[in-house]
Order: sequence, then structure tokens, then C-alpha cells
Amino acid sequence: MRKVLLSTTEWAEEILAAHVDDISPADVTLARSLIDDGDGWLAAYDLLGSGADEGWLTAAEAETALAFARAGKFGKFSAGAENDARSVLAS
Repeated sequence: MRKVLLSTTEWAEEILAAHVDDISPADVTLARSLIDDGDGWLAAYDLLGSGADEGWLTAAEAETALAFARAGKFGKFSAGAENDARSVLAS
């Protein structure tokens, strides 16, 4: 059974762990810095965009991101996050 993620920060951490070989070192550094600064939601948003653009985000991960976006967890970027998640699910 898949664990329930409570926050975008947890999701970002999960994405970093799952795609360590897919994410550029610069993106990893940026995401970790954002998480450390308390902006895990922004790290998650950036990772969603990279994963969608580069093709490494899975459908299950996109479904989680879509749920976060629909709940407004990406702030003013939620509409863009929803579009990125939908694009992954459509491919």
C-alpha cells in the first residue's frame, strides 16, 4: 500500500529519492535549498515542471501532483502545476 503524502515537501523529497539519476545536479541542489529554506512547495513545483518537460515523471507521481494542484498547494502556480500534471497523464 502506498503511503499518503501529507505535504508537497514530502512529495519533493520522494521525487528526489526516486529520480536521483534523472534530475540534474543543479536541480537537486536547488530543490534541496528550497526545502531547507521552508519552500518545499516551490521545490515540488520545480521538480514537477522538470519531470514533465524531461519525461521522467511517472503517471502516479503526476496524479499526486494533480491532487496537490487542485488543492491549491502550489499557491499562485497551481494552475500551471495542474497543466504540467495533466500533460504527463495525457502522454
